[in-house]
Amino acid sequence: MTDRHVHLVGTVPADDAKAAFELFATELGDRLPPWVPDGETGDRLNWIQRIIESLRGHPDLRLARDGDWSDYGKTPYFEVAPNRSFTTLDLDYYEYFQESWPAFQEFRDSLDRPVSLQVGIPGHLDLALCAFGFKPGAAFRNVAPFRDATVREITLIQAAGGDDVVFQLEVPIPLILLTRVPSRGQALAAARLAAEILKVVRRTRRGTRFGIHLCYGDMNHRSMAEPEDTRPAVLLANALVKQWPQAQELEFIHMPFGRGIEPPPLDGSFYAALAELRLPPEVRFAAGIVHEGRELDELRRLRNRIETLVGRPVDVAAACGLGRRDRERAVRNLALSQALAE
Repeated sequence: MTDRHVHLVGTVPADDAKAAFELFATELGDRLPPWVPDGETGDRLNWIQRIIESLRGHPDLRLARDGDWSDYGKTPYFEVAPNRSFTTLDLDYYEYFQESWPAFQEFRDSLDRPVSLQVGIPGHLDLALCAFGFKPGAAFRNVAPFRDATVREITLIQAAGGDDVVFQLEVPIPLILLTRVPSRGQALAAARLAAEILKVVRRTRRGTRFGIHLCYGDMNHRSMAEPEDTRPAVLLANALVKQWPQAQELEFIHMPFGRGIEPPPLDGSFYAALAELRLPPEVRFAAGIVHEGRELDELRRLRNRIETLVGRPVDVAAACGLGRRDRERAVRNLALSQALAE
């Protein structure tokens, strides 16, 4: 049997965690991955939107521009209020973990193989950039509260779940920024972005387990970038691996090839840079190629090309979570994923 699984990025249209776990098990069977998310249902379906909206009540911030989230250029963003200092904020990851943990334990105990709970953790730099209107200067000046709060939430969850938890760091905006850097400067930019991403990882308990979700954005099921090829994603993945702290475990890297409603390209040249991907053999690679806009045979050819380029079997996945799809399309995506993992 080929050593492939279906990587589940996070969200799925389901009523709650119990329903999400049941859907994953039913649709994926023996291709269920070693770590499974809780479906990130409810107000988490739109990733960090709830977190940015919660900043409206923060005493140290004021609204700089309102927005209705109908497009990337129509999101609300903030600035530090006059005569105030933005030094702290609260996040809600541990609260959601507490809600899902009992359902996960029941699900885990029903299986005949080990499985961990995958907990999605938005990148602290992503939070800062979104909160401050994608203005790098303001975001980097005010990134510390987001970094500190993220570490606190991971610490609380890890203390409760221990080795049964894998934290998926979700870092679309660093990858999006990297696609906008001229080619000659991308390697240096990737190294600097990776260093910032890993500031959270370095502050967690020794042995804490992580994965990386790279992304081009999926707000309203549309991407924020249209890369010409996979080079920026490969550069960022390699930089993260090169700088990864030995005290923490890197379990997987997920890389997107589709973009929102756009299916993955069929042009082989788009994927050529994957030959330069340098992952340790113990780190799983999830290829984000599964899309209902492609036939199974097309996806198999893409999978085979990617496996040839990276030199080993790969896990398969959608480019992002399934939460921006309706139930029918989400189930179709899972069915394609299961068949593609065979």
